[in-house]
Amino acid sequence: MKTSILKLFGIIFILLFIAGGCVTKPAVSNQPPLAPSNPNPQDNATNVPITVTLSWTCSDPDGDSLKYDIYFGDTETPQLREENYTSTTYTVENLNYNTTYYWKIVAKDGKGGVKSGPIWSFTTVSEGTIIPVFKDSFENNKTNNEDQYTSPYYQETISSVRGITFTKGVVGDGVHLDGLDSYICYSTSYINPTEGTIMFYFKPDSNMYEFYQNLESHKGGFLIDTVGWLDAFTGAFFIAAWCDGENHNNFWSGTWNGSFWSYAYTDPIYTLSPDKFYKIAFTWSQTQGKIKLYLDGELMDEESYNTPLNNEQLFFIGHNPFGLILYNMAYWPYGARSLMGTYDELEIYDVALEF
Repeated sequence: MKTSILKLFGIIFILLFIAGGCVTKPAVSNQPPLAPSNPNPQDNATNVPITVTLSWTCSDPDGDSLKYDIYFGDTETPQLREENYTSTTYTVENLNYNTTYYWKIVAKDGKGGVKSGPIWSFTTVSEGTIIPVFKDSFENNKTNNEDQYTSPYYQETISSVRGITFTKGVVGDGVHLDGLDSYICYSTSYINPTEGTIMFYFKPDSNMYEFYQNLESHKGGFLIDTVGWLDAFTGAFFIAAWCDGENHNNFWSGTWNGSFWSYAYTDPIYTLSPDKFYKIAFTWSQTQGKIKLYLDGELMDEESYNTPLNNEQLFFIGHNPFGLILYNMAYWPYGARSLMGTYDELEIYDVALEF
């Protein structure tokens, strides 16, 4: 009798176990990708080069890998140009001048999830328009540079940015240098040594004069820099602004030829408003024999061209942070002096622009 009961319980247990194993688990539903966003060029952008790299951002809530269908053309309903593309950058070449192009990205997760972005557009430059060889607009909370850089001259490897936040710029997003040791690093490979222009916008912080005038020395900072206080390599260049103690600035720019600096600078008569972006440009031309400094399109000063600019080193928005290897001190010997404030629309040209 006892054996029969045990067998009965055993059979019941097995049946329950089998029944439990047959319970169907609810299927996990697939979520479609998020809509592609953050286009570059920006929607409705103008003066876009006739060869341009399109980029966008996109992600999937489930973490699925994505593929993209790229629609592109000069009509408001662009045609499919590339299917199942795996990157978020795509280069189009030999476009027509002064033409409006339309493009759209459709994201696919391979599991039936599909999400289309909106149709974006941009207009190319007119023929003969001078366009920059390099530009950083700081859109979509990113900088147009590499993750890290190594200085052949100062023998250090650094991150490409330090101490920055993204904020409202003169056009779309801009970038703010938050501290004296903040910087953004770039390669000088974009520089035409014998002729060119560096141009950007700068808006000072509201406490700029109070802050810098209370420093013990060197009461100002670098906007563009290659060497800071350190031993300079031939072809070094900089743009800086110094405070005179009376809520005035003078702007300095210069180039180093291995023996002496050639400076283009202003008298300390400018009081900058924290509510305004200022357009600053520095040009150099071997043909003209001049370096020139402009503020809001007005020529501030010019001086003799004394050297080709170096295009094998690094340059910075802010102060060159090197010195640790060769001098045992970063920013040797006076400390960091980046000019804090908001920067936007950094452009490099291979011609000396006239304003």
